[in-house]
Amino acid sequence: MGVNYYEGIKRIRFPSVAELQETIRSSPTDLNTLYSGIFDKIMGSSVIEQKLVIWVAYDRQPLTFKELETAVSIQANSKSQASTQDYMVNLISELLTSALGIILESIDGVIHLIHQSAKDYMLQKNMFANCSFCNDIGPQLFISKACMSYLGFDDIKLDLNKPNQEISVWELQFLLLGYAARNWHAHIRNEGEALFFFFLFYSYCIHSN
Repeated sequence: MGVNYYEGIKRIRFPSVAELQETIRSSPTDLNTLYSGIFDKIMGSSVIEQKLVIWVAYDRQPLTFKELETAVSIQANSKSQASTQDYMVNLISELLTSALGIILESIDGVIHLIHQSAKDYMLQKNMFANCSFCNDIGPQLFISKACMSYLGFDDIKLDLNKPNQEISVWELQFLLLGYAARNWHAHIRNEGEALFFFFLFYSYCIHSN
């Protein structure tokens, strides 16, 4: 039965939010099968698509297209915004709908999961925990680490004597700065993960000197 719902979604050539949500509402007893098919497809897609879903699913505040472009461009070895340019993608609503409209939607310029039950499924199944780019630390710490890397970019030089003025100016150029500064710690869930980041920061300081 669930496979039929999933096949029904795949047959929607121009999926609208209303159509997808109606499909979800009409199959309340079979959501596991429905989402299993959807996420199997995503797990077989590109790294960019997987990163987009992770950032949207686990973000602490909705991200805009430009913020998401910046977020998914951050690599494990990124040291500056300039070093991320080759990994930058041009996210537009039509492209997002074409690639991931089955699970993501754009509302007022920010991106959300299509339904709360999709996030519930991801958390229950610990989706994306084994993605190669997460390096065995899971999606939450992957985001936290990306935020910390971003805050440490070589080309972000804040004057601590006038933080409010500086941050408002730099946020215009470094679009993920506000999110990273406010939320990097929100993705750390326990003492073990906090300890991991202590040693990560310590190692960063050692190698920076």
